[in-house]
Amino acid sequence: MKISEVIFPARLNRLKYGAREVPHATVEPNRTCNGRCRHCYNLDRSSVKSLDLIREEVDKLRTRRRLQVISILGGEPTLHPQIAEIVRYIKSKGILCQLLTNGVSFLQRGGEALLRRLIDAGIDKIVLHVDRGQEHLAADADTARTALAEMMESAEVPFSLALTIEKGDEAEIPDIVRRYAEYRYFEGILGVLARDPLSQDGAKVEMEDAYDALCRMPGIRPCAYVPSCQADDDVDWLLYLYFIDSLDGTAVSLPPLWDLVFRKAYRAIKGRQPFVLVHHPFLTMLAAVSVITGDILAHPRKIPRGWRLMGDLFFHRSVRFHYVAIQNPPEFDPQEQRLRFCYQCPDATMRNGRLMPVCLADWISPLNGTLPPVSLPGKVIQEVYRHLGETV
Repeated sequence: MKISEVIFPARLNRLKYGAREVPHATVEPNRTCNGRCRHCYNLDRSSVKSLDLIREEVDKLRTRRRLQVISILGGEPTLHPQIAEIVRYIKSKGILCQLLTNGVSFLQRGGEALLRRLIDAGIDKIVLHVDRGQEHLAADADTARTALAEMMESAEVPFSLALTIEKGDEAEIPDIVRRYAEYRYFEGILGVLARDPLSQDGAKVEMEDAYDALCRMPGIRPCAYVPSCQADDDVDWLLYLYFIDSLDGTAVSLPPLWDLVFRKAYRAIKGRQPFVLVHHPFLTMLAAVSVITGDILAHPRKIPRGWRLMGDLFFHRSVRFHYVAIQNPPEFDPQEQRLRFCYQCPDATMRNGRLMPVCLADWISPLNGTLPPVSLPGKVIQEVYRHLGETV
């Protein structure tokens, strides 16, 4: 998708950070998993890293990037025997820590104790990856998601949903946005378009499909994007930030200009770029009042909706600040011998001592000598390393 295809009255912010400015990275404590999802990019299922190696990787990531947050991925990270210690170490470095999990461990015996250990270790956010590509884990994705959402809500843990979006699934995103707005600790949706990075076959869901689906929700429009490593006008991440009334689903988006001002102010105050939402009730309310007022001034016909939102904000406390981030997976063009992936890969990880996109790590630098079924050309691998500032 090209940025020119996004219909919005204002130009979207292009989040094209220099290598040192990227605020996010990932660690993979283990590749072992209790599931085998259809579109999983993990080829190796045996690696379990020691706590010392994970600490070393965290320290190396801090020298490569100005981190606001580290995400713990897998495999299934809750299977690592020292997962709480990993969280505690990341937090000791003054970095926010979020965990991406399929949630199975939380729904089994001992799940509440596991969640309590993570809370005690200082976990900031949990991202729950439960969708229809995991029938072997949960016969009904909605039931599993609801059970996990209730658990997070009860424990007062901020949580999001991660979805692998297959062809046709994009139509469900607006319903999920409305349904989960009822949870006070729900923060948003991370959607990854389902695609095999090395395959040119089969029906593919495109960024335009997800964009069109969200355009059907009045008041929800994108404010920023991450380009690809190939072209500034490629949309590889599309980011939405918005206020939504959990009572009736009425929404108003954060305008691109306001998003830009917030990012510049955060960078000036904190010394690093923002990546995840950090809720401060007073600031969230102040921002909501400002955005709703600005929306009314720009569109007087929206006065009744604006006043209703303002009333629910103050009297019912039912207005939430949420996000939707849609990600494009990497794509390899065998004819051009070019690999397209997100600019500076916000989700990069340390693999064998070097920084690389986490979704390509098993294809570029496998662990335990595991070889990918198809090898990427050496010059393409070298381009990935060079793009991320690593030595070739």
